[in-house]
Amino acid sequence: MLITATDIISRSIKVYRDNMSLMFKYAGLILIPATLIMFAGYSLAVFIVFTNSIPLGFGLYGLLVLLLSLVGSVISLSMIRVIAALYQNQPAPNMITDLKSALGLLVPAILISIISGLAVIGGLILLVVPGVIFAVWFIFSLHALMLDDKHTVDALKYSKSLVKGRWGEVLWKLVVPTLAFALIFAIAQWIFRMMLGIDEGMLARLTIRTGIYSILTVFISALMAPITTAVTTILYIELKKTPVGSADIEEIEEIEEVPSK
Repeated sequence: MLITATDIISRSIKVYRDNMSLMFKYAGLILIPATLIMFAGYSLAVFIVFTNSIPLGFGLYGLLVLLLSLVGSVISLSMIRVIAALYQNQPAPNMITDLKSALGLLVPAILISIISGLAVIGGLILLVVPGVIFAVWFIFSLHALMLDDKHTVDALKYSKSLVKGRWGEVLWKLVVPTLAFALIFAIAQWIFRMMLGIDEGMLARLTIRTGIYSILTVFISALMAPITTAVTTILYIELKKTPVGSADIEEIEEIEEVPSK
């Protein structure tokens, strides 16, 4: 039987709680590019003034955001492997070594993301439903790359094979934990806004208070990054443990074990 949505939530929290020091290190790493991207957004006008050109200013800004996003992607890829090891009671790989390994897989990860992204966007353009179906099919593609060395199309096929025959069940077990942790994030944002006295109208303006609010929001987002990564990683591992049809086999075995009267 496949793991329940509540079990995914509790086990994600457990992995985080039991390995808090390491999770905080990864959260701190994620915080660096995330904060720099935020400040880059506030500094767009500086780029334009510095280059004395709107197109060049936007170009430099876009290049900086792209590079910082790639750094964040490497950290996220490494986090998948670390959380998978911890969840399976295995020693976590060395952080520096694993980050270097994740960097070596960045290009395949980008290719996988592009292919799956195009499939999802194409499905959404044609009809909304195919796009949602493709999104769930391919959601574990990067996990297949990091944990099972599946590249490009093989990663997509492997992800789809895990979801096939239980698409709705997988969607449910992705949505419930995601909404639960999103609610926690939203509550934290609401508390920060109340503390700083920020209303909806103020969010669009750059002030000291909205700047502090943005920093706090990015900080909480970084803290929660390991736990949200744990959700998909744990589900991926459990899907591998319970291939399609295994539940039926278990039921047959239980029936056969019942003594005849």
